Amino acid sequence: MIVDKPEIFFKEFPYKYWLYKAEMIKSLLDSNEKFQDSNGTLEIFDGTLKEFQQMLKYELHFTYYHQAEALFELIFALEKLDDKYTWLILSESYRHQKKYAKKINEIAEGSSKLFDKEVNLKSGKSLSFIEWLLYDAYGEQIQSDELKTSLVKAKEIIQIIAKDLSDKVQYNAFKHGMRVLPLWKYFSIETKDKEKKGVKFDLENSFTFLSFPKDRSKIDEITIGYSPDQDLLKINLITLLMKGIIGVRKDKYFNKEKGQLFHFVDVDFKKKIQKANIGIHRLVYTTHFDNENKSKK
Repeated sequence: MIVDKPEIFFKEFPYKYWLYKAEMIKSLLDSNEKFQDSNGTLEIFDGTLKEFQQMLKYELHFTYYHQAEALFELIFALEKLDDKYTWLILSESYRHQKKYAKKINEIAEGSSKLFDKEVNLKSGKSLSFIEWLLYDAYGEQIQSDELKTSLVKAKEIIQIIAKDLSDKVQYNAFKHGMRVLPLWKYFSIETKDKEKKGVKFDLENSFTFLSFPKDRSKIDEITIGYSPDQDLLKINLITLLMKGIIGVRKDKYFNKEKGQLFHFVDVDFKKKIQKANIGIHRLVYTTHFDNENKSKK
């Protein structure tokens, strides 16, 4: 099949996988139903509803990171400009992880080099890569303000995702050995004047992990705040991007007619995402060491 029809990828790729998973997790979080152990074995490990909900929150947060990785793998595979063989290119992508990480960092820092890259069509006309990525050859016909706005919004969303993914320390802490711990419940700043109220930040939805510099001169104890609502919103946005990228090529190879082209409405997604966030995003406590590896402040 893969030799004769590699474009089957666009017909069968389950791009809604992460969204379905996220919706299922969010539904469990919001149900407030008592945790039911299907066969009673978790009683041996003193399993609790609170621990179960903590696991769901973690899983939703890192489902977003998993999906973000998949999106960039897809984008960089299509950068080869031979979309018929995308499945084959994706299957070799592990060989290029360092190069991909560099590209993601560039996008996170505001580079539009990838977006502006020229794609020459068989018709003799050319498109920018972002136009071709989202609309393939139909991009020749993009005239409406609605679709032009979508190109701008797509770039914004991809950059937001790139910024999250460029800092992979927390993702690796989860992925490699589950080194994330729910240590903080809140963080407060008190005043010397007892009559004046201090500030208290809710860190119920947070986890803490350790990070070392190359010279091992210090340990950063990093606490990351997250929001299930924000994670679900980002997953929805990535799913929309994937729907456009996959759908337009599914039409090209299998439907032979232009389907309904997807578009983003003119919304301030940065503001919308931030609104779903919590008060503290990142809290870092650093412990330094002297040459004899003794702790000092």
